[in-house]
Amino acid sequence: MPDFLASYDIDSTEHNNHKAMVDAGASKGWTYVFLAPDGKLNRLPDTTLWGVFADRTVALTAFIEAAKLANKQPKTRFKVEKLALTLFEQRAVASNKKKAPNPLLLGKSNIETCLNHQDKDKFFQY
Repeated sequence: MPDFLASYDIDSTEHNNHKAMVDAGASKGWTYVFLAPDGKLNRLPDTTLWGVFADRTVALTAFIEAAKLANKQPKTRFKVEKLALTLFEQRAVASNKKKAPNPLLLGKSNIETCLNHQDKDKFFQY
């Protein structure tokens, strides 16, 4: 399945809104942790998510569902103002926040490994 990158802006700078979005995104297959070709996990830029989906329509639907789910959380209200969704084919990532994967958090796929680290590794937590 192809990799997709979503870069977005929301109409809020409140931390709880951004956290709600990344948490909801994770439940729909989106993560802000990326396993680069060099084998290191990298934190992506704020308001950028990576996911593996069957096609662009599935990726877009997962993103929209994540935004709706995030807005159902208490004290969370925002609108997605901008979204750029693209295939992430020729990957290049540079991050000041990167490290080797924790063997205890390895998943069956790269996306599962990244989601595990986003959820359970304090180094990457939002």
